[in-house]
Amino acid sequence: MINIANEQIQYYFNQKIFSWEQQEYISEGIPIDLVEFSDNRPILDMLLSRPLGLLALLDEESRFPKSSDETLVEKFHGNIKTKFYQRPKSNALCFAIHHYAGRVVYNADGFLEKNKKFLPPEIIQLIRGSQHDV
Repeated sequence: MINIANEQIQYYFNQKIFSWEQQEYISEGIPIDLVEFSDNRPILDMLLSRPLGLLALLDEESRFPKSSDETLVEKFHGNIKTKFYQRPKSNALCFAIHHYAGRVVYNADGFLEKNKKFLPPEIIQLIRGSQHDV
């Protein structure tokens, strides 16, 4: 989650500092040397898009009663098709993502269990609608 947040911050920074500012200079007729920058939107799409982003696949696999970390990793390998995602060369329970800051290898051991520890939307809605202070 920290790396996803970092990707989002980097994307916003790129847009605000490079893209939007350069466009503003151009629209106001101010001479500017355009700065080339790496767009990390494809990495965010791989992580956050629905229905085949990494987090969407994690949520989907968490709903299956017989799912395991092994089935999750296989689902990732079978569905995530981008140069930013890398399968291990072995049968290890891991995968790598090429973030804007570099390659990170993730060990998927325990991913499903951690993801299953959440409150169902119905419970959250019930709590929000409660008239009693806790």
